[in-house]
Amino acid sequence: MRVRRSGMHHDLMMTPPTSGRSLEGGVPNCPIIHAGVESIGNTVQAPNLLTLNVLLGAISTVVQCLADVEPVYGGRIPTSMYICTKGESGLRKSAVAARVNKPIYNFEKEQRREYEKNREIYEVKLEVFKEQQEAKRNKLKAALVSGNAQRIETAQDELNKFIAEKPQPPAKETMLVEDSTGEAIQEEMYAGYGCIAVLSSEGGIALNGHTLRHLPFFNAQWSGESLLKHRKTSGNQSIEDTRLTLSLLVQDAAIKKFNDKHGDEAAGIGFWARFLFSCPLNNQGSRFIESNNLITQDKEGERNFTARLEELLDELKQVRQNYDSGSRKLIKFSDEARKYAIDLYNEIENSQNPGGRLEYATDHGSKLFENITRLAALLTYFELGSEALISVGILQDAERIVFHCSDDFLQYFQQYPDYIKNTLSVLSYFQQVRDNGERYYRAADLRRSRLAILRDIDVRDQVLDLLINWGEITVFTFKNTGLVVIDLKPKLVYDPYMWSDFCNKEKLSQFYLMNPPLSQTPLQAQTFSRWR
Repeated sequence: MRVRRSGMHHDLMMTPPTSGRSLEGGVPNCPIIHAGVESIGNTVQAPNLLTLNVLLGAISTVVQCLADVEPVYGGRIPTSMYICTKGESGLRKSAVAARVNKPIYNFEKEQRREYEKNREIYEVKLEVFKEQQEAKRNKLKAALVSGNAQRIETAQDELNKFIAEKPQPPAKETMLVEDSTGEAIQEEMYAGYGCIAVLSSEGGIALNGHTLRHLPFFNAQWSGESLLKHRKTSGNQSIEDTRLTLSLLVQDAAIKKFNDKHGDEAAGIGFWARFLFSCPLNNQGSRFIESNNLITQDKEGERNFTARLEELLDELKQVRQNYDSGSRKLIKFSDEARKYAIDLYNEIENSQNPGGRLEYATDHGSKLFENITRLAALLTYFELGSEALISVGILQDAERIVFHCSDDFLQYFQQYPDYIKNTLSVLSYFQQVRDNGERYYRAADLRRSRLAILRDIDVRDQVLDLLINWGEITVFTFKNTGLVVIDLKPKLVYDPYMWSDFCNKEKLSQFYLMNPPLSQTPLQAQTFSRWR
């Protein structure tokens, strides 16, 4: 499985990717998943990372109902995953999702038909019950009129015993939702088996529609927390031990729209920090078809993945017949894997210290190890069954997946310190000036720009110093006059025409035309004390 990573324009503008945890070789310790990714990815000609994420969403949808995992520090946590895969139109998100999730959609249809049949039977039983209940209520009324204590006690006991045998509605079979409100998802959890998945190949519907309006609920569900609802019409409802999977394939514009509206809240409560977030490389332009490939396409990997997913769905069907959330299996680490996991936990914790990889993304860092733990349990259950322990190999596969997504998360959401964010803002402003055809810029004009951060001398000097170090600008001073000029294209040779245009625009004297920046000494930003 080959997973390529897209680059950025400037290496110093990004958090360095995690070394030694490449997904280049796929997930070798998970042969069913590995072969499934290769098979489906090659058939559909979609990026392998996209295919892998869709497979993981499908696995989480089913296994969250069947198993929890024991962390290294003890206890019990869900195996549910929140997964978001960014991909533009044409990446074949829908094609991959349709193939991978087909067994789940078929299972949902079958369960819905079963529910409708059971619902009809229930309604008939309820109608008979109400008729018999009315007869017993009339018997109690007659006893009360007679005033005979024995008759009253007997009639009351019969009615109470009869009410205790009232037919119960069948549990709702809903497992998949897409464009539902959080309130509707809660109702489905309460009326059904408590396991819901939002699987969407058009994730913008979930992000910017009705589904994700109440973010704290989804944060709580990630942890499997209980919810006690108080409603005037429906009374109290206790939603306990529920599980929720989110698997969203979404375009960049939809994420930006969501963040424009909910970004502050999402960042404040660590909503995105709970996700496996990834940006697969767009492979459009390289998806060529050869006749030999069409003939020799290997479908075995897809068939084996689908067969295993169907096995788990059959297992889920059996569990649902005698449903009890306490019946979930508990996936544990092997002794060797536990030692490895403790070292990994400590490494992640240490990386949140000053100077560490996650220094400025501690919300994300605090969820990283738990996501690795959950994913290792999912991979173990899917590949080896309910009685298997998490091995070091499968744990390392989970580690590689999660750290790859972590790199994408840090890059996309720009988890940088303020001085880096300030520098990127100024660089964006300078790029607009470049796009207007200008090369030289008077430093004093920065104070009059629309960027308020540049009114602070310390911030301004720090930003320009970093841009100099990045090679984005060079700054020159004219010692005799104190004029400071910024060259926005320092890698290009001196351009006398652009310098002349700059001098004319700024109404500079002939002295400057005769002494261009080429003859001046570049400055480091720390020496900018008195700009003209």
